[in-house]
Amino acid sequence: MPATPESIHAFLNYCREYISGTKRSDGWLFLNIFFQAFRYEGLKEVGAKCEEVVPDGSRKGKTGFADLFWPRKIPL
Repeated sequence: MPATPESIHAFLNYCREYISGTKRSDGWLFLNIFFQAFRYEGLKEVGAKCEEVVPDGSRKGKTGFADLFWPRKIPL
């Protein structure tokens, strides 16, 4: 679904007002609002997950975490 100038503007305004910039406290919220800017209902509704476990995904070969995992779409 395409974003509109209005939805992107609303996303940016929301971030300026409510997102403090810390990944731990605002990461999920930021991504959920980001999805909504692109006209998706939200992360859960499209089957995306935050902090998905990735075995051997760290630089040291230990368990890592994908910030966002959207099956059959993109890992971030």
